[in-house]
Amino acid sequence: MPTTGLSLAVMACLAGMAAPRGASGFCTERVIYLVIDGPRDTEFLEDTTHAHIPGIWNVLRPQGVVSHGLYNNGPTQTVPGHAMLGSGAYQNLPDDGTRRPTRPLVWEYLRDQSQAADSACVLVIAKDKLRALSYSTAHGYGAEDSAVVLGPVSSDRIVVEAFMGYAEAVQPIIAMLCLGDVDEVAHTGDWEAYLSAIERCDSLAVALWQWIERTPPFSGATALIVTADHGRHDDDWTDHGCPCHGCRHLPLIALGPDFRIGAEVTDTLADMWDVSTTMGWVLGLAMPFAEGRFLLEMLRGEGVPPEAPVVSIREEDGAVMLWWSPVTVDVEGNPETISCYRVYRGTDVAFVPDSASLIAPAVPIPIFIDRDTTVVGNPACNASYRVDVLDIWLNPSAPSNLVGEVDFSTAE
Repeated sequence: MPTTGLSLAVMACLAGMAAPRGASGFCTERVIYLVIDGPRDTEFLEDTTHAHIPGIWNVLRPQGVVSHGLYNNGPTQTVPGHAMLGSGAYQNLPDDGTRRPTRPLVWEYLRDQSQAADSACVLVIAKDKLRALSYSTAHGYGAEDSAVVLGPVSSDRIVVEAFMGYAEAVQPIIAMLCLGDVDEVAHTGDWEAYLSAIERCDSLAVALWQWIERTPPFSGATALIVTADHGRHDDDWTDHGCPCHGCRHLPLIALGPDFRIGAEVTDTLADMWDVSTTMGWVLGLAMPFAEGRFLLEMLRGEGVPPEAPVVSIREEDGAVMLWWSPVTVDVEGNPETISCYRVYRGTDVAFVPDSASLIAPAVPIPIFIDRDTTVVGNPACNASYRVDVLDIWLNPSAPSNLVGEVDFSTAE
């Protein structure tokens, strides 16, 4: 059902979580990217018959969320496309693998911010040039052991099988599986082979998810992201690399403990670097060099309200200044991501914050100055204030303590 980003966030608040949340505020403990190289969405999600992706549509979609609005707004080539999915940032790289990404990759953030072992991150590749993504040249990052590289292997089936064997032995936290057959056969001009390659990817995606769901410690704690690095030309489907719709429009299917179930997002646009930014966020990673936004419309959200702020007040050049410490946790003490603060004003110390008393609905920082001289300093008003907080899921905190002009004199 088509839904706007705002109403999705509201729905996410109501949905709650099916499992206790960890220190990051999310349940996801592991992330697996399944990146299909070069399927045009015309033969994927845009095809209303879903003839070539019956498994993704009939098996995976009811268990996760599909986005119809994902686009590659950078170079529609293999290496830069994978680099954007891995880094959450624009990466204008040559497509031959001779240059490494210049922004940190999500596996580098993980290794930098945790005690994760060398084996915790893995790339399984069918194209040798993708080994350039194992680490970046970003200052302070770029350790050569950032991600293990398996391959190149000879087929998409072996990519998935190699990952399963590796994962059963060492249980990685982040994996990117790079399927190359669709792009390879499309470049040959064999239409039927191209469609057959998409159908094999469909089967592999279902098999991978079923393996995740039956294999500890992945079961119930892993996000699976099925997407692509680029599409194909609108006209000459055998190639790609331009900003046409066919090259830019990408499929996106996400499953896991923090993603919505049985949902389609049809009217919210996303950029491919949003994928990595979101994955880093649900893993609790800070990604300071990422450019993407959080894909709130695809996440379940949660219903835990932020901690209420504690507000102070003083006179400031004939105005009233309110300030408070930034709210960083929810009422359960878990890390919280704040959307904004809201300021309410009344003329009665017993006033209740409501829409009528709301004077500042979206304050971005923990300070507010009220310069309304019809109220401020008016002895007949004796302005009083409360502040609350909205998190990104639109959960409101309880109102703050009451402060007001009774705490000082502005009339002198």
